[in-house]
Amino acid sequence: MKILSKIVLILSFLLCLLPHLFAEDNSPKPLVYVIVFARNEDPSNPLYPNFIDNKKEYVHYRNRILKLSKVLNENKIPWSLQTEWNFLEGVLKYEVREKNTPLLSKTDGLNIISYLKKRGVEIDPSSSEDYGYNYADIAYLIHECGEEPASVVARHTLNPKDNISQSWIRFIEGIYGKKYGSKAFFQPKILTGTDIYKRENEIVSSCVWRPKSKDDFFADNPIGNLMVVGQYGKDMLSLKNLLSKIQSGELPNGKMYTTCIFIDDNNLDKDMNFNLLISNSIKPLVKMREQGLIQLVYLEDVPKIWKERYNEEGFVYGPYY
Repeated sequence: MKILSKIVLILSFLLCLLPHLFAEDNSPKPLVYVIVFARNEDPSNPLYPNFIDNKKEYVHYRNRILKLSKVLNENKIPWSLQTEWNFLEGVLKYEVREKNTPLLSKTDGLNIISYLKKRGVEIDPSSSEDYGYNYADIAYLIHECGEEPASVVARHTLNPKDNISQSWIRFIEGIYGKKYGSKAFFQPKILTGTDIYKRENEIVSSCVWRPKSKDDFFADNPIGNLMVVGQYGKDMLSLKNLLSKIQSGELPNGKMYTTCIFIDDNNLDKDMNFNLLISNSIKPLVKMREQGLIQLVYLEDVPKIWKERYNEEGFVYGPYY
């Protein structure tokens, strides 16, 4: 009888929990989910010299990122660093392999990747897939810095002229590194960016979907396991434009609209530019968040939100070229 009574009590407890376990998330939804990010490049961009051969420029860039991190953290803005091999190889050379480096005194004894991760920054692999590196190599370098890379393909490129570099399908099964070979394996869950071949233009799209096929990237495949998070226009003007279209009824309600805000850290050397970043981007984002218009999220937050609040309904606003 005692055993039976215990079973009855346990079943009663579980029955009470069921409505809570399977209830929909009915909390107010923001109009737009916003992802804030900064990005570094490979040496093909003259603003990012080869850091392995130029410690002075490496330290210069490192200091800019720390300055940016401080102001974003003070305003409780989640953000990601989308990083190329160039910076990561510099981290390994000057902060991981070099012993007793004074650089670590500014980052609590941690290399900068570990320091940023500890402060809540998402570290996204980003790659032009040049100089002998691909996304798997970037993810491997992040591991070598002691941290887990986000399951993100940042700055994804569509290339209709080259099936190998264009094909997002390769990420479904995962890829191995070009430089680090079998040591480097990467199987991401999220694509974002979507530049056109050689960055001659960008595809403007919002929302979340799973690409249907190689020839039908902007249609949703309900059984797909690789998702795209549309970055829309990457600036405050585009965010305001998207909000206006939703508020006016031009766009349907109840969709998971997304956009990104790109912070160009190269403009932060001068106090004037830094103050402009605060007044033109950071303060407006904080105000919009307080008004309930937006929710600031990490890219890796998106799958959970999409599932719990939108039942993983694929929808694409765009694309516009």
